[in-house]
Amino acid sequence: MTTYTRRSILKISTGAAASATLLPNIANANALGWKTNVVHALPIREKPQRLFIQNRRTGEVFDDIVRRGMDVFDEAYEKIDHLMRDWRRDEVIQIDRPLIDRLLAVQSEVGYDHPILVVSGYRSQKTNDMLRRKIRRVAKDSYHIKGMAVDFRIDGVSSRRLRSVTVKQKAGGVGYYPSRGFIHLDTGPVRSWSG
Repeated sequence: MTTYTRRSILKISTGAAASATLLPNIANANALGWKTNVVHALPIREKPQRLFIQNRRTGEVFDDIVRRGMDVFDEAYEKIDHLMRDWRRDEVIQIDRPLIDRLLAVQSEVGYDHPILVVSGYRSQKTNDMLRRKIRRVAKDSYHIKGMAVDFRIDGVSSRRLRSVTVKQKAGGVGYYPSRGFIHLDTGPVRSWSG
């Protein structure tokens, strides 16, 4: 039987990594009257985070678990990168992971009845320049070019509600476009506007 000193038990209880194999010995320490909090240091199994997303232009759908606690599923992120690509030029870059986190938070808040419909994800510089010639509101140095922005809507959820949910995040930019029926979301500085 392993013997624990009071010092070793306190060290374990204040943050050293505890494993499931220690639990019987911790019970012995508790039986000796030593107070331990090791159980609180054990990893907590968090609810899986699912993303249900569709590209409006290509019809492609992703509906799967993206992460669980600290476990990140790289293959899922790669599929999202592909879905949010510049479909005009078929160019794929890595979408900013905090942007995907923002979408996960939105979906968690509004539910999974309908997918997040991507109106515009990543845009190459050439695509952005072309859009700027057609639509005066397209920014020259758009966060879309960096894979840090998405324009989206969710059927059955009003643009007003989506604006409220995204502004509450206080985690980047939120553009509200009610006449065009979408929300712009980015991971730049915290700010909001209507268009």
